[in-house]
Amino acid sequence: MTRRAVFVVLVVVLAGLAAPASADRPLDGAGTADDPYRIETAGDLAAITDDPDAHYVLTANLTLDGAETDPIGTDPPAFEGTLDGQGHAIANLSTAASDPALLGTIGANGTVRNLSLEGVDTTGVGTLAEYNDGTIAGVTVSGRLHVTTATTAGGLVAGSDGSIVGSTTSVDLALSTTAPPRHAGGLVGRNRGTLRDVRATGEISLAGPADGLDDHDRPNAGGLVATHRDGTIDSATADVTIEGVQSGGGLVRDADNASITEAHATGRVAASETAGGLVGTARDTVVRNASASVAVTGDREVGGLVGRLSEGGVVDATANGSVTGTSQVGGLVGWSQGPIVRSAATGPVRASGQRASAGGLVGEADDVVYASAATGSVEGVGAVGGLVGRLDGSIEAAYATGSVRGQAGVGGLVGVVESAGTDAASDLPVAIGARSLGPVDHTYALGEVSGERATGSLIGQRNDDTPISGYYLDRDGAPGGIGTAVARDALTGEAAASLDLGDGYRTTASFPVLDWESGDPESLESIQLRTVGNRTMTDDPVRVRAEPLVGSITATEWTVSGQTIDGTPVEETIDRSNASLAYAFPAVGNYTVRVTATGPEGTTATARRSVTVMKALGDLEGSGTATDPYRIDSARDLLAVERDPTAHYALTADIDASETADWAGPSDLPLYEQRAVDLHDERYDDPESVGFRGTFDGNNHTIDNATVAVDGLFAATDPDGTIRNLTLANATVDERSGAWLGSVAGAGLLVGAHEGQIHDVTVSGTVTAHLTAGGVAAVNEGRITDTRADVTGTAESNLGAIVGENQGVLTNVEATGTLEGADYHATVGGIAGKSRGRIADSFADVTVQGGQATGGLVGQADRFPDEQARSPRFYRPAGIYNSGAAGQVEAASGPVGGLVGTTATPVERSYAIGPVSGRQTVGGLVGYARAPIVDSYATGRVTGEEDVAGLVANLYDGGTVVRSVVATPLPGADDHAVVAAIDHDATRADLLEDVYVDRGVVSAPVDAATPVDTAALSGQNATTTLAFDFEETWQTTAGRPVLRGVDGPQIDRPTLSVRLDAEKVPDEATVTGRIVVTDVPHGLSGALFEVRTGNASVATVENVSVTDAFALTETNHTEAGMRVEVKAAAPGDDISPGSGPITLARFTLRTHEGGTTAVAPHAEEIQGLQGGAYQPIRDPATVQSIDIDVDPIDGTTPQDIDDDWKREDLDGSGTVAFPDVVVLFQHIDDPVVTDHPIAYDFNRNGRIDFGDVMALFRDV
Repeated sequence: MTRRAVFVVLVVVLAGLAAPASADRPLDGAGTADDPYRIETAGDLAAITDDPDAHYVLTANLTLDGAETDPIGTDPPAFEGTLDGQGHAIANLSTAASDPALLGTIGANGTVRNLSLEGVDTTGVGTLAEYNDGTIAGVTVSGRLHVTTATTAGGLVAGSDGSIVGSTTSVDLALSTTAPPRHAGGLVGRNRGTLRDVRATGEISLAGPADGLDDHDRPNAGGLVATHRDGTIDSATADVTIEGVQSGGGLVRDADNASITEAHATGRVAASETAGGLVGTARDTVVRNASASVAVTGDREVGGLVGRLSEGGVVDATANGSVTGTSQVGGLVGWSQGPIVRSAATGPVRASGQRASAGGLVGEADDVVYASAATGSVEGVGAVGGLVGRLDGSIEAAYATGSVRGQAGVGGLVGVVESAGTDAASDLPVAIGARSLGPVDHTYALGEVSGERATGSLIGQRNDDTPISGYYLDRDGAPGGIGTAVARDALTGEAAASLDLGDGYRTTASFPVLDWESGDPESLESIQLRTVGNRTMTDDPVRVRAEPLVGSITATEWTVSGQTIDGTPVEETIDRSNASLAYAFPAVGNYTVRVTATGPEGTTATARRSVTVMKALGDLEGSGTATDPYRIDSARDLLAVERDPTAHYALTADIDASETADWAGPSDLPLYEQRAVDLHDERYDDPESVGFRGTFDGNNHTIDNATVAVDGLFAATDPDGTIRNLTLANATVDERSGAWLGSVAGAGLLVGAHEGQIHDVTVSGTVTAHLTAGGVAAVNEGRITDTRADVTGTAESNLGAIVGENQGVLTNVEATGTLEGADYHATVGGIAGKSRGRIADSFADVTVQGGQATGGLVGQADRFPDEQARSPRFYRPAGIYNSGAAGQVEAASGPVGGLVGTTATPVERSYAIGPVSGRQTVGGLVGYARAPIVDSYATGRVTGEEDVAGLVANLYDGGTVVRSVVATPLPGADDHAVVAAIDHDATRADLLEDVYVDRGVVSAPVDAATPVDTAALSGQNATTTLAFDFEETWQTTAGRPVLRGVDGPQIDRPTLSVRLDAEKVPDEATVTGRIVVTDVPHGLSGALFEVRTGNASVATVENVSVTDAFALTETNHTEAGMRVEVKAAAPGDDISPGSGPITLARFTLRTHEGGTTAVAPHAEEIQGLQGGAYQPIRDPATVQSIDIDVDPIDGTTPQDIDDDWKREDLDGSGTVAFPDVVVLFQHIDDPVVTDHPIAYDFNRNGRIDFGDVMALFRDV
């Protein structure tokens, strides 16, 4: 029984409601095919319900009153008759979500034809019908469909196993974010039947903000059809904008065992995962004679025509829209596991992921590419090709002309060739003749190729030895490599006929084209403007050359414009009869070189490039020697370093480098940019200088506000390179931005790949990267000593405030800031994300949020394999010594530790005092240990769900704990004081030696450790309680003992918390909060702090008052909060050590617009009794501002009569009674209810559904 039937029974029994009415009057006609019933008024439509097997015709246009209409065909019975609109229209259709469409179900014998639905504004799953098993022909629909609780929805019908012919929808689909549908299509949600001569236009998007929606909860959408399985699409078009979905296709989101022929799509598709301009995913489906002109954006498997092709094939297809994604991104197909034949892509392709495969035609091809071409530009990181990014199949008779840029595995035709091809072409969806296909045969590439390693003009990298046949242009600076280099003349006109290109091409006045391509590329369509870099010196003229992608150049007009560094404008026009220019710029400055090229037919093309001109070395003071270094006093002078990476340089003044944000491009900085850096090649046996190997002495000066591109201020340093006595302040590097989509090593504010010496350096700023990122260096293989960093960082792999990955030595380094791993697999640590080297005498107070391995100091500490460990390039012994961490550490998974997430190297004389939280393998000091932990301790609060311990969560494979102390609060019932899990072959007694647990703090099981009272650990009592070395290693304090000679605030820190009286508050209301110190281990005489919200549009702090024990010294308003200074009102009001919790102040929080925001204490210091100032641990709260206003229903505003935010009095009578239930039922799917879940979610399941009606009914 349906939910509607259930409720009708309730209403009839309890209120005696009448049954639905039929037509207003008897209809003319007999209801037969020869004499159908004639519908003349809107009221006549109801008669169809009485006789769903009859034949009906419309004799006039009908206008409904906009009130909700019951469906005129339900299941059972389905509509099995004929409804012929005879070209007439029904206007202003409106239905409730409980009534899915005008017709419920069109049965196998049912037909609806020649009908228009105009001005539809309905809530449901379809407009004409919920389901079609019959025939729909010549139907058009326009309007808007609100989809709330359905699993599948379509602009015409939700599902169809029948036939839809000659029909069109122009419908906007608004998809609910509280209960989003799984599949939505502009015409049909799910199709198993036939679609022919159909069209859809409109927009498919989320009806509200997507906050809180995970990717897997988002709907999937197709411009015409969401799911197309076992069906046929023949002659179909879609012009639809799709946004906010999980996966999408311009025509079809998902095709399975289906056919798509003569299909075309325009518009835009933006998805969080797979996306295609025509089809998102095609399995066992052949797409023929198709095209897409769609701007496509997605994550992985993103294509201009098809996102993912799994078997089946693509034949005679084109795509010309821009395509942007993270991995497996192609101009035609993102990932192809089926053949592609006689197809082309012309749009630009960009892939941002570090492991991306990007191709002008196919991102990753695992099958045959035959007689196909790509002409668009391609940008990526790894496996980047003008035609195919990564090939594990075959290419026969294909070419690419677009420019290609990337890092590794970059080729004009193919980035990386993996396979040995295929032996036969019998599985192709078209006959191409009997032939054996090699991996790459009869091909050519014209585009300019730029890469860092494994780069070639035709093929970037080949992973087998199968012969490859192909040509590329022999141009200056081309990477060359696999294939045959030929001059431009040899590939032009009839001369190309002499090349071994097979029988798939024909010659033109320009370059060869494939036999199936129409027209000749004789016109000058576009040009590339080539320079060697985009910066030069005043003593070196820039050489620029214009190159046509197709056609030829007969004349050029060059314009040089810009201004010198002193503001003098420069503009000059030069006419030339050839395509090159050598130009000497007059002075240091920023310039633009623009060229207009003319072809033989009078057609023109334009290109431009920015150029930065800086001082030559000869213009600097000094001679570059150790005793007379080049002297630098401006941002422009910095760029001169690249001219001689072996020289000595010194700053003579502080430098404001703000202008670097506007410099010409991402290669302006770093200073020394040898882009062929590979930290893991054979240079360890035969070193090759590739980085800065001179000396850069800051002389204690500051470089401020530098915007650093790609790698770092220095791209790389060699073992002889030294950077010292420098402050790099407020710097920014975003390795993900710019024309180069990444660096070789990663991103660091100071250095990308470091192998030399860095000492006495201070760094602050923001660093962002795809994979590895560090505040000082991305990767360290040298030494970094006496260095400080205050960094905000984000990366997807290895991330640390000092270095992303350490393979050398870090000594006496200190870090503060905030780090966030942007991927579930991120490895994040306060000092280093990953370390295979040595870290000693170092300290981190960094807020760390990571993924698979997270630590307050190091995310993952590991060893090199034995053969690498013997190399003199790596410093030994690896491990963590004399170091500590105090920051808050949080991880999405595990392992996570207050000091180290996971370690296979020793941890000695080290500590962690910050709070630690995670899901599993959570330890106060170490999450997972496979090496000894000696003379160490942990005191921070530890919370988690599985394998949670005060010191080490898991102890395996050689891990032991010796002479250590645990004093970590553990709230979990299943937590362990010391170790949660160990080797099955060992006992805790075997692995723990002289380990003590402070029973005053820790109540969890101590297992093989020794429980002691807090007093026994305090002061001199510790020397008799603990079997520790208090002469060399440990020292006593008034509290627990600390490590001797180890830097950092080893003392316990107070915790400053925000407590709110309510966490959910109506908008434009107030709530009281408190600032609380939960513990004061060193007493309290005063505090300086700020309480503020994260989003001032949601809530702000209005005023602050203090308790009697404190005097309010000063308050200052900020944008979202207040800065407060309090002190003890009198000396006798000091708070003694160990007290708590103590309320320092109360404040009023005012909410504004709806939303959620953090309310956080930001303390500058907590003052102890002995005059010491301590940085507290921050414990923020969260407040949700809720919009509780509602819309009137039937002219009456529902009321909340018991102050629970629920509007149970829906009819405004002042009481809650059965009529309120009726009102809710009648409007349960209307926006007046669904837009206000707080007010009407009576069953409290987080959404509006029929259960809310039943919950209110039970209350009545």
